[in-house]
Amino acid sequence: MTSPDRAHRDLNWCLHSPPLVTAGGDQTIWPDDAWFRRLEAPRPDLPLPTPKHPHHFRLGQHFEALLNTWLADSAAFQLRAANLQVQDGKRTVGEFDFLVDHDGETEHWEAAVKFYLGTGDTRELANWYGPNTEDRFDIKYNRLISRQLQLASDPHAEALLNVRNIHVHRSRCFMKGRLFYPRAQWMGHAVQPPMVANPTHERGWWLAEGDFLPAFEDTGHRFVYLPKQLWLSPLLADDIAAPLSAWEIQELIESPQAEQAIHVAEVTDAGEISRGFIVKNQWIETVT
Repeated sequence: MTSPDRAHRDLNWCLHSPPLVTAGGDQTIWPDDAWFRRLEAPRPDLPLPTPKHPHHFRLGQHFEALLNTWLADSAAFQLRAANLQVQDGKRTVGEFDFLVDHDGETEHWEAAVKFYLGTGDTRELANWYGPNTEDRFDIKYNRLISRQLQLASDPHAEALLNVRNIHVHRSRCFMKGRLFYPRAQWMGHAVQPPMVANPTHERGWWLAEGDFLPAFEDTGHRFVYLPKQLWLSPLLADDIAAPLSAWEIQELIESPQAEQAIHVAEVTDAGEISRGFIVKNQWIETVT
């Protein structure tokens, strides 16, 4: 279960961390770091959703639920609707994540939180894959550009908005996450991000399962395994109760139940110092 304190830290990360992307189509606003930094902080006593069933946890749903709660309480924004589906008969045309009023105008906010690992030429958007290899950066980005952020111009969406007396003035992409580079690139501070990425995006590293122990076994580094409930805000000292050695992480990787990509934080007594993925050979075979 996510603690109330953790939920507030996650929400602050959702609001104030650098965006993942700041370049897109002319019809859409891709907010920069400064816009996100200006967003009002949530009230310390604001009740936030805390997922109660870890085995059914969906990170994207958690991200949207935190934003929904913050928007509903915001003094600067008025939430007109959330997760508003557009239908054409029985067919779902799309969904408005958020319809938000600000300064007398209405915006469609499309929310996304994504984590991608770069392979090959990392300047190419098509070479970035999620821990689930079916999720690819270029596919998501192009879908945002061509479909999701254009929803307000669809005739069925226009009809629905007219019934609700809503006119969408613009779309805004509220996209957060991290990019993970091959560890050699990351260590050498020589990362080559894709062109659309925000220059200050949060970043980490990744290693193949066979390269993990050689990189860490004699360094004395300690790790925390990160289930999806811990993928957003960084760990603090209080989160690190029983850190694992590199050998213990290797055992997790080799477990028959292990996922194709294992997410870990490298930690000290003071907190988190980096984040990375260790990927199974099957993951690499799928993306190469």
